[in-house]
Amino acid sequence: MLKQILATAMLLLATEASALNGLYSAPVPTELKAYATSPVIEVKWTVGANHRVTLAFKVPDDLTGSDVVSLEFREVGRSSPGFVELSGAQGRASCLTSQTSVVCLIKYSRVSPNPQDVAEHLNEKYGDETMREGKKRVADRFMREPAGVLEFDL
Repeated sequence: MLKQILATAMLLLATEASALNGLYSAPVPTELKAYATSPVIEVKWTVGANHRVTLAFKVPDDLTGSDVVSLEFREVGRSSPGFVELSGAQGRASCLTSQTSVVCLIKYSRVSPNPQDVAEHLNEKYGDETMREGKKRVADRFMREPAGVLEFDL
């Protein structure tokens, strides 16, 4: 019982509605790690009056191109203290929380960026050919297996 109270208190300390910055990393092999992480502006971690968590953010444009993919996940359960399961129309999130940070594994069921749009977007965004090609390879993997890790500080 005390663990449940502490876990709830930690979530409440997170804030009622935060606009935070985070980092999003797509799962890739070691040779692509340098290209797999992108900033996420305005991660929203909200704890409602019912103590249920909502997570909202936009998938980085390095993975989706000019199409803005906004996601929202709502808490569906807690399997242990500090571990929150969330679900939304486009997938699921499994989040590990502490007093200072949150790390979420995101798995998508309905995200399908347009490959040509993503390639054009990356061509415009990155002048460095090595960076651009690395980002394209990451985006290609994301399109085949849409998943990632979102990390942010509270």
